[in-house]
Amino acid sequence: MVLTGAAAAMAVLWFTTSGTRMSDYLAAAEVKRIEIDVGDGDVTIVGGGLDEVAVRRTDHYAYDKGPSEWRTLDDGVVRIISRCPSLVIGSCAADYRLRIRSGVPVSVLVERGNVRLTHYRGAAELETRAGTITVGGFCGTLLQAATRQGDIHAGASCPVQRIELRTDTGDVRALVPRGRYRVDADTNTGRVEVRGIEEAFLARRAIQALSNSGNVTVESVR
Repeated sequence: MVLTGAAAAMAVLWFTTSGTRMSDYLAAAEVKRIEIDVGDGDVTIVGGGLDEVAVRRTDHYAYDKGPSEWRTLDDGVVRIISRCPSLVIGSCAADYRLRIRSGVPVSVLVERGNVRLTHYRGAAELETRAGTITVGGFCGTLLQAATRQGDIHAGASCPVQRIELRTDTGDVRALVPRGRYRVDADTNTGRVEVRGIEEAFLARRAIQALSNSGNVTVESVR
């Protein structure tokens, strides 16, 4: 009976002190570079914004313990860092959605969570230790995406100078406009398919798509 009562009390406490909080803010104007470092949570970045970096943050907390955030602006570089406390019961995460101006280099590092980049023009470095990476409508000079556990799907709306996609466990798919590319596509366990593009050793544009365990597909936009 004592254990049952304690469990019921914990359940009531969790219900009354857990939930989500949402906040919006502008990080800075005339930014030269954006760096995001998140422990737990999903990160979505949308291009085509104005000079200001518009941020929407959604915290998921338990027992009134939520993620902490640190923001800095140093010589035009915006850095946003989020970390969660250790919880024995319940979960904690901070999801971010940023709207940024195209042309500003962006770097995203997530420990546990998914990364999404859409309608962005520029140079992007995306990494998650456990989660998927999805890129749509990319147009720029460099796209680097890496994950240890998860799939990577990357779509380009214009010819990109260099695309690097790497996962340890998961599938990799690159969808690019027709043209000539230097292609490095390989997997240790899975199948490799290259369709609809011209492979040329001396091509100016390069695609690297690698998986240790998963399928790898590189194909042109139909």
